[in-house]
Order: sequence, then structure tokens, then C-alpha cells
Amino acid sequence: MFAVIRVGAALAVVAGVLSLHAAPVDAAEATVEVLASAPWTPTDVTVAAGDTVTITAEGAMHLGPVEALDRVAPDGVACGDVCAESLSTNWIAPDLAHWSLIARVGEGDAIAVGSESSFVAVTDGLLSLGVNDNNFEDNAGSWTAGIVVEPASTAAAPVPVPGNGSGGGGVNLLPLLLVLVILAGLGVLVVIGLRRRREVGQGVDDASGAPPVTPLLPTATPTADQETYVPGEDDAIDVNIFEVTIADDATLRIGYNFFPEGTSVRWRLGQNGTARSGGEFVTLGGGATYHFVVQAIEPHLPPGGGSVDVNFDWTIGGVPFGYSVRRVPNT
Repeated sequence: MFAVIRVGAALAVVAGVLSLHAAPVDAAEATVEVLASAPWTPTDVTVAAGDTVTITAEGAMHLGPVEALDRVAPDGVACGDVCAESLSTNWIAPDLAHWSLIARVGEGDAIAVGSESSFVAVTDGLLSLGVNDNNFEDNAGSWTAGIVVEPASTAAAPVPVPGNGSGGGGVNLLPLLLVLVILAGLGVLVVIGLRRRREVGQGVDDASGAPPVTPLLPTATPTADQETYVPGEDDAIDVNIFEVTIADDATLRIGYNFFPEGTSVRWRLGQNGTARSGGEFVTLGGGATYHFVVQAIEPHLPPGGGSVDVNFDWTIGGVPFGYSVRRVPNT
């Protein structure tokens, strides 16, 4: 498991370096209530020329005395259905859909939005949303609009490379950089693999009960079934399962760390070639933090039966792992 964590970290570093040539710039987001009673509602969102603005809106507002205008969605209403000759003037944007959601940047021209639209800003300024109406005195309600602004440049500029005099051409060093990064990542994986060999798949301990890797155990003595102890600077943490103790032929106490949250660990006891008991527990996360779990041995081990083989196995990211240790009960 320790190797898996370290491998994941190495791959994350490699992936981060590989993404330097296209590092995304965070988009700005906002939610605004567009009032029916005002021609324009400021959004407090500032955009720059070249930014892509995406707006989605929903809701219904009352925009007039006739039934067609009682509950109007952001897409508006076709003017021919309800417009009288007297209503044909004074529109905020006469050429856009009537009673619909519109937008503008700064004091620029109105932009059609409706229930969903995207546009590229042609100038810098504050974004405002409005209702394309010609009379606001009898309006009521609001629309809810979600705004996402993506900056004009979403990728870092490539590193300039001297050209060959042919007008903009040059040697692209990016492939070479990628190869070097990948080779460095593979080197890290090899080192980790060599380190992992002493932690997983070890043979059985001798009768003394000393585990293959002997860490500095925490000074506190946990008493509950599942307790956590945070190690000090002098405590060894470079292990997965650092304690296996059998007490009273009926209890198995296990200490572990570096497991991801929610990993299912299975254990089995064998004595003189005969399977005796088994169980399973789910790990807590926390990296170097010491965790302890106590498992009941059912049926109990027979008194005076000699040393016991304890085998563990678990899977992380589809990769199986195992650990074996030999213990003498009550030690």
C-alpha cells in the first residue's frame, strides 16, 4: 500500500509537469437574480475583451396585463402574439426577442441571451443582465441567472525557441521535455518498487515473534477496539501493518497506517497447517497516523497449540497486496 501511495504521488508530479504547456485559468462563476422591475441588473462580474461569457437562466416573471405576459420565461414571448401598435416603441433592444433576458458589457449594445447563450465579449466592463421590455411599471418577479466567464487565454504561452529563419518556424523542445519527465517518473517507480519488496509478500517470522520490519511503536497503549495515535517525530512510520498481537487465544490486535480510507483488509489465522479463524476490517485514513483495531478470534485458539501464522490481504486500485507474520499467542 505504501508503494501505491508513493507511486500515485510520483505519477501526479509527472502529470503536473506534463500539463504545464496547457495550464487552465480558473473560470469566474456567479448567480444573479434579474429583477423584472429594472431595465438592467448589475452582476458585479467584470469581463475583459475576448472572454467567453456563458449564461443560463430560469424562472418566470410577470411583465404585463395580458395572460401571455403573466408568467414569462427568459426566452420571452413572440411580439406578434401580444403587441399592440402602441407597444411597438421604447424597447431596450427592438431587434431582439421581446420580454426576453438580455445582457450587455459596460454601456455596450444589448446581447440576446434567453434561457441559455454564450458570447465573446468585445470590450472590457461590468456585465449587466436585463429584461427587453418597454414598460417596467407593471412588472413583478425575477429570473435566476447563472454566469460563467472563461478568460480569453486558457493556456500558458509556449516557451519561445529560436527560429530557423523561415518565418516563425523553430525547434519544438516540448517532446524532448516530455520524454525526460517520463524517464524521471519511471526512475522513481523503480526505486519505490525496490523499497516495496521488503514490505509486502515477506516470508514467515521466526518463533521470536519479531516482525520483518520493526518500527518504533507509539508510547501510548490503546484500549478501545479502534483507536488512533498520532506519532511523534521519532516514531517510525514507514510501514503498513506494524503490530500483530494475539492475546488470550481469543483476541487479535492489529496496528496499521498509510492505508487509504475505507480499504477492506482480510485476515486469516493458521496453526500447524490448519485454518483456525478469519475476519475482516475496514481501515481509517490518515497517512502516518497510527491506527489500531481489535478482532475477536472465533473459535478461540486451542491452548498450547504453538505459533500461529497470520496472513493479511487487501486490494488498492485493483492491485492485490499481502503480508504474513508468525506469532506466538499471548506475546
